[in-house]
Amino acid sequence: MRKLQSAALAVLMVGAACKTTSTPEVQPQGGIQFNAVTTDPGASFEDIAAVCWPFESDEHQRVTLHIQPSGDIFFDVAEGASNSTARCLREVAALYPAGPGKPTGDVTLSPPWGRFDGWAVLAWAKLLSSGRYDQSKGLIDAAPLVKACASNGMGLHSTSVFQVTHIPNFKAQVIGGSAIDSERCVEAVLGSIVWPNTREFTMTFGAKTRVAAAGDVAHYFAPQDPSSGVVEPQKIKDVVSLLKPKVAECWNAALARRPALGGGRTLRFRVASGKVVNTWVVANASDSRDSATDYILDGCLSTALKSANFEGATGEGVYSWVFAAR
Repeated sequence: MRKLQSAALAVLMVGAACKTTSTPEVQPQGGIQFNAVTTDPGASFEDIAAVCWPFESDEHQRVTLHIQPSGDIFFDVAEGASNSTARCLREVAALYPAGPGKPTGDVTLSPPWGRFDGWAVLAWAKLLSSGRYDQSKGLIDAAPLVKACASNGMGLHSTSVFQVTHIPNFKAQVIGGSAIDSERCVEAVLGSIVWPNTREFTMTFGAKTRVAAAGDVAHYFAPQDPSSGVVEPQKIKDVVSLLKPKVAECWNAALARRPALGGGRTLRFRVASGKVVNTWVVANASDSRDSATDYILDGCLSTALKSANFEGATGEGVYSWVFAAR
């Protein structure tokens, strides 16, 4: 992100005043109330601000934020920069937590180069969503989980590219080829995030991040020790059929968060003396082309499977569900 000390400003756009982030609320344009963010978003203001620019914006575009001591923020746009970009930058500046990295005074910003950094996108989503939604809507702070995904199993390749789209239907996926375990994990986490708007992102996750791994991602990674035996398919069908009420609860909760979610989900599991000791998500093996990619749903299905009793059986099995979107 380039930061200029001065620029020729052709247009003056006066935005609605924003309260200071030292107060419990911030009021962006339109009068919508947001809670001020007080926790570390996981990336610098400059990195998060880069996400506000449309991909492949003209490098000559400029937005200057005028941050007043009162907390009011006004902006100028120049060289074709849009008001929507400026409003996004203003909101990021207003919500960014107080501290050494918070912008002050006049700050002139221009578009970044290259593909979006995934860690910055997650920090942007956290910053804008944490004041609007609660955890019942999905994941607010997803970066620690993505870091945990990347730190387990096969890990993320330097070429792993992820795409998040909302139109016509929401989809989070790795681009190019079949996903490996760590990539399936990231896909699912991205699929459970509370996104602040319907922007499309194509992103990579580099090694450079100040986010630490945290959260349970065990249900995306197969056990390291080999298994002995296979659970009889008919026995799996009979036992899993008893889990229908629990699975229905999982699905209804997922639909409450994401009404358009639908497709297949396949879990592999290991049984020891009748008890399910491990579960992990594998590639969709159902009859559905679409995959119901959602971290919270996966965790719920894993919990349901672990409650099953296979009456003394030992070995591995696999089961696929197909969920119909509303």
